[in-house]
Order: sequence, then structure tokens, then C-alpha cells
Amino acid sequence: MGGIGKTALAQNAYEHSLIVHHFDIRTWVTVSQKYNVKELFVQLLSKLISSEIDSEIDEQLLGQKLHKILWGRRYLIVIDDIWGIEAWDSLNLFFPENNNGSRIVVTTRISNVATHFDSSSFELSFLDEEKSWDLFCKKTFGEADCPLELEDIGKEIVKKCKGLPLSITVIGGLLGRSHMTQKYWKNIARDIHSILNSGEDKNCSSILSLSYTYLPPHLKPCFLYMSIFPEDEKISVSQLIKLWVAEGFIRSNKSQSLEEIARGYLN
Repeated sequence: MGGIGKTALAQNAYEHSLIVHHFDIRTWVTVSQKYNVKELFVQLLSKLISSEIDSEIDEQLLGQKLHKILWGRRYLIVIDDIWGIEAWDSLNLFFPENNNGSRIVVTTRISNVATHFDSSSFELSFLDEEKSWDLFCKKTFGEADCPLELEDIGKEIVKKCKGLPLSITVIGGLLGRSHMTQKYWKNIARDIHSILNSGEDKNCSSILSLSYTYLPPHLKPCFLYMSIFPEDEKISVSQLIKLWVAEGFIRSNKSQSLEEIARGYLN
């Protein structure tokens, strides 16, 4: 399921120093549910060539360009968050078989997609109680220990996350920036309890909504505005800031420009 750590695991491998030195070429593409084949090739090529890719080139020529770059080299390609084999079939034609140890890593939340590949697969599981608590403490307190007066309520909160790393990370980040009081933490625990009892999501990914609920009011419209961009698209910071300013989301003050304030909102 989403948030269990598939992409994080793939990224750790992708960026590991031994992997970096072992492969001549590494590139990464995120597919998601809605995708455009041409855009997938652009994603793959953008990490391999320094020049700008001509938007007029069709997907066939882009695929041939990718094939030419990969040919004869030991490459590692990560295809992240793939939902169906159609996307794979469109890309696979242009991955040369060099017989030199090149590798392709695919992440997916769909078991039928995983079984399509005639190769080894690894299924991630939920974190156990001990690992969940360790992750929570790392995200909430950094290198410090959990205060004794917050330990019981903290463990209650972690238990409600049901071992899902993304939920634990989000709640830990939220509490790490919050008031370190029993009263505040009990409010969070109560909110989690009400979400889980609503029956909306038995896997507790609705806990993620708390990171929005507890945003300061002036940041909420800025966050919601992100939905104008397609999923997984790179967002230009300068463009986003100009849009926020134009929409009137930024509160002015005497010491900073609207653009400086907007960048603070983004951070």
C-alpha cells in the first residue's frame, strides 16, 4: 500500500555509494496512475543529458535516443509507482539487453503487476512495535530521548498508526514541531481515534489528513493550491510563489517583500 516504504527503499539503493560506482548510468522515472509515455521518456532522458529536450520530438524518437545512450553501458533504471503493465510495455522496447549486469527496479502497490515480471520480488511489510517506536522517536525528537511524561501517550499514538511508516513519519513530524505537552498530544491521539473509528480507512492512511488539519490557517490555501499541478510533476518555486502572490494568499509586512514572505510559507 501507499506509504509503506517502497520508494524510500528503492531510493536508498539508487543513491548508495556502491551502486553509484557500479553502474555507468542511473536514471529514474515515476509513472503513477495517469501517465504520458512521452513524458516518461523525457523524465528518463533529463537525468542523462544536459541539453534541453525538444518538446516537438515524438515518443518514438525519444525512445530511440534513450536506447542509443544506454547501448553498451551498464545501467540502472528505477521505474517507480507503476500501476499497470502497459506503461512497462511502452518503455521496455527501448531498454537494450547489454548482457553486462544492467538492472531495472520496479516499485508497485499492485501484486498482479509485480508477478508479471519474471524476476525476484520483495514485498514490504508493516513495521513491528519496536521499529515503529524507534521511527517515531527519530522523527519527533531527533537524537534526544522521549520525555517520560509523554512516553505512554506517544506509544498509544504510534500503536494507532498500525506500523505504516508514512503515517508514523507524518505524525512524528507534526508532534516534533508542536507543544511538548500531554494535553496537546492527547488531542492528537483523540483526533487519530476519531479518524480510525469513522470507517473511512482501516489502514489509517487518513491519519495523513492531520498534517493538513494542524497547518496554520494562512498556509492551508497555499497547500491546497498545489492541486493545480499534476501528480509527480516538478513544480517551479518561482512560478508557484508568483501564483500565490497573484491569488492574494500572502500577508504583507513592512520588513519583507511578498516574494520573500511566500518563500517562507513554502519552507
